[in-house]
Amino acid sequence: MINTDSFIEFPILQTTRLILRAYTLSDAAFHLTLNSDEQVLKYLDKYPLNNIEEASKQITELLDGYERKQSIIWLIEEKVSGKPIGNVSFWKLDYKNSRSEIGYATLPQYWCQGYMSEVLQVVIDFGFKKLGLHSIVADTNVENKASQALVMKFGFKQEAYFTQNYYFDGQYLDSAIYCLVNKEGIYFS
Repeated sequence: MINTDSFIEFPILQTTRLILRAYTLSDAAFHLTLNSDEQVLKYLDKYPLNNIEEASKQITELLDGYERKQSIIWLIEEKVSGKPIGNVSFWKLDYKNSRSEIGYATLPQYWCQGYMSEVLQVVIDFGFKKLGLHSIVADTNVENKASQALVMKFGFKQEAYFTQNYYFDGQYLDSAIYCLVNKEGIYFS
């Protein structure tokens, strides 16, 4: 069962190089940069944010999702520089089935440096041990081979392939769905 104690105080997570913390409205400029970058959005299949007001509004919605116990989104920040580099989230929380979708993005200059592997290690651990998830889903654009390789590195298995199930920007797109199940009731030790 999903543990709602995870929504009493925002869970701050750490890796060797990173801090995962709550967004604040002061992060709007970064959020705009991340969510208007063509390379970042290439496989996310969403429209770019256009201005700081849209970024602030979206942050407010993300914070509201946490308050309503529907999602947790962490801003990923480098420990040494204090610079935000991306975000990671559990969203579409399914309380009945103890299941959630995971999502993540970083700025392109931080790709291929092992940051997201560090992040997923602690976020998946949190999801199973603290949040009480039984399974975590990654819904990927079928052309995003890097994302698929990343989740498979953590033991996700392809659960489904949906043909033209998602309409975006005038076309129907396919989705590859990966899932990690906490079969033994524990994940990382």
